[in-house]
Amino acid sequence: MKTWRLLPLITILLTLSCSDYQSELQAPGAGDGPDFLITNNPFPEEMKNPNSKPFTEERMLLNIGVNIIYKNVHDLSLQAELLQSQAINYCADLDDGADTTKSAATLRDLWKSTMLAYHAVNAAPVGPMSDKNWSDNLYSWPLISPCLIDEQVSEFAQNGKVSAELLVNVKGLGALEYLLFEPTLVPKCNPFLNKKAVAWGKKPLEQKKKDRCHYARFLADDIVKAARRLDDAWSPEKSNFTKTLVDGTRYKSIKSAVNALTDAMLELEALKDDKLAKPLGLHEDCKNADKRCPEMAEHLWSGIALEAVNAQLKSLRSLFFGSFSPTEKAHGFDDFLAREGHPEITEQMKAALTGAISGSAQLSQQNTLQKLIGDFDSVPCYNSIHGATVLDSTLPPLCLFYKDIRTANLLLRDDILLLLELTAPAGFQGDTD
Repeated sequence: MKTWRLLPLITILLTLSCSDYQSELQAPGAGDGPDFLITNNPFPEEMKNPNSKPFTEERMLLNIGVNIIYKNVHDLSLQAELLQSQAINYCADLDDGADTTKSAATLRDLWKSTMLAYHAVNAAPVGPMSDKNWSDNLYSWPLISPCLIDEQVSEFAQNGKVSAELLVNVKGLGALEYLLFEPTLVPKCNPFLNKKAVAWGKKPLEQKKKDRCHYARFLADDIVKAARRLDDAWSPEKSNFTKTLVDGTRYKSIKSAVNALTDAMLELEALKDDKLAKPLGLHEDCKNADKRCPEMAEHLWSGIALEAVNAQLKSLRSLFFGSFSPTEKAHGFDDFLAREGHPEITEQMKAALTGAISGSAQLSQQNTLQKLIGDFDSVPCYNSIHGATVLDSTLPPLCLFYKDIRTANLLLRDDILLLLELTAPAGFQGDTD
């Protein structure tokens, strides 16, 4: 079934990081939201079909922008609309006293697909997504506050609205995860400091489900608005940020635009450190005596941390090779490296990403990341990373998976940027694991 054909009808029915290249930005404040919203910015004929012509950096940017980033962004927008529609269905079932087994499961599945679509986009948060005012409205992990979400549920149930503009720690896909997957419906608040949420927690179970659902529906509406705004910013029929990458209105040179993209691709460093090294106990921020911090893992309620990593890695691979399909030839960084005489780096990157993608898929079939960490001994893994003689054959799969991601990150950060004469973001710290 081609669900995209349903979306216009659904829409009608609903009516509903900073880096060295910044010195080359054309105008101050270019990261501010309104700067991305141009009414119409169409491609001239010569910018269309970039893969039909020989490689240049400009054509690489055009290909990646239209055929990778925009497709990911558009998928996120479509998934968000389906999520919104199903939130309406689930709340209606609750209000009617109907059996919600199927509608609740469908809603959770659609949240997962929307969340994974976000992670694909976040593999390279360039342009609009580099502005936290844009990205945090969609997903603000780890800035998510269960207690404050419970307070908002209580207020929304009482007043049918929120009292002011919501902070990012109580909205977006992260807050929605808590609302849909947290099983106890017990407020996560100090009973002496957060009496409103505690009082809400004393309601009957079915009423609490309804209250959470109605606030979730409100958040789903907000997510759709944010996703559509991002879609408009990248759409070739609207603001067309791909053209902005290469037309000189935002970046003074093609090189600075390429550097903006590689800066964004270094989101891989945050994946490595924040989403893996810290919970695995391979990072200095993990202070637990047993050298493991599973409570620092992402997606604690839904358990999709490894699937999220897999989605981001697959997207990064498509950005690097310029195509979602390994067999489709399109302009990517592999062509850039080949032109500069370094095809061996492409092979190394391909091996590291292939290993990491395969590892995340296999591990996610075994258990959630939090539970896998429970059986993980970080000491030999840490020693192996830091130069001790440890045979890879003796290391657990979770460590080998992490090492593949670390290798890919080092190749991108050190080798590829150096060989292509690009720079890392200003203030970039590098490895702390």
